[in-house]
Amino acid sequence: GTPEAYATQRTVVLESWNSIRNAVAAPKPDLWVTYHAYYKSPDLLGPRAKQAWNVPYVIVEPSYAPRRAVGPWAAEIADMQAALHAADRLLVVKRKDWQPLADLLGSDRRLAWFPPFLDPSPYREAAENRPSAQQALHQRLAQQPTGPILFCCAMMRGGTKRRSYDFLLTALGHILDLDWHLVVAGDGAERNSIERDAASLRGRVTFLGEVPPDELPALYAASDLFVWPGLSEAFGMVYLEAAAAGCPAAAVRGAGVSDVIQDGKTGVLSKPGSVEAYADALRLLLTHRSQRQALGRQAQDHVLAHHDIGGAVRRLDALASLVGAAS
Repeated sequence: GTPEAYATQRTVVLESWNSIRNAVAAPKPDLWVTYHAYYKSPDLLGPRAKQAWNVPYVIVEPSYAPRRAVGPWAAEIADMQAALHAADRLLVVKRKDWQPLADLLGSDRRLAWFPPFLDPSPYREAAENRPSAQQALHQRLAQQPTGPILFCCAMMRGGTKRRSYDFLLTALGHILDLDWHLVVAGDGAERNSIERDAASLRGRVTFLGEVPPDELPALYAASDLFVWPGLSEAFGMVYLEAAAAGCPAAAVRGAGVSDVIQDGKTGVLSKPGSVEAYADALRLLLTHRSQRQALGRQAQDHVLAHHDIGGAVRRLDALASLVGAAS
């Protein structure tokens, strides 16, 4: 997390390289894959593995920040550049990362688009049983809601997550004249504080705490609108989960979130930095049921077309050509 810590960790990793190489050398790997290398966590092992075994080398979700090349992170950036130049294929997850990588390498020939993905099956199944999902959710609530159900699913920790919770609760305070009920799935160190802040919403929020993953599809399906501002989110898998269940999302426009929500087609993206704009987006969707439902159908179709696990499998299968070329 700091340049000083990295210097220490770098020494440890390089001193450990020989033992790492011996541990995985039998049999020799066919492919070396590194996940999510960026300036605070450059890949020191990938280039060495490629050289040691003459195997293809792939980085999934690489990121390059040229503005960090001068300053306290210069050493990390140098290591990151070495890894990016050595890699045979870079699977780019976020659109904002594409051009900086292409500029560094001189072309986008080694780049491949690899959008975030999920298995939509449990979410589609839950959507097909929406009435029973709604009934089960209503039984968990202290009072029966008469208006649309808003659903939020996010960890309750400090930093950007807490800022998104604050943003959401403030926006909801602007639409207390409408009939709605918010259901929140999530837990963490900030939970007590967030629950205290939500008291201003007059008992219109139910906190479920931590919810097992297999129970989430039914909660998405039972809800009318997924609400999570997603401030500074990388992209937000929750938006894809909601979409797979046919639940449209309202978020704040950002580089990552815009990769998974198509504004006006699969959800609504409001102007960054404006609580009022987000509240207006919620008001629009809460008062136009047919628009919510249309967005939900389109969101479900979009996930199947662009973020399905089958598409990810086909993209990974394409890496077989790298292995074949190296063998």
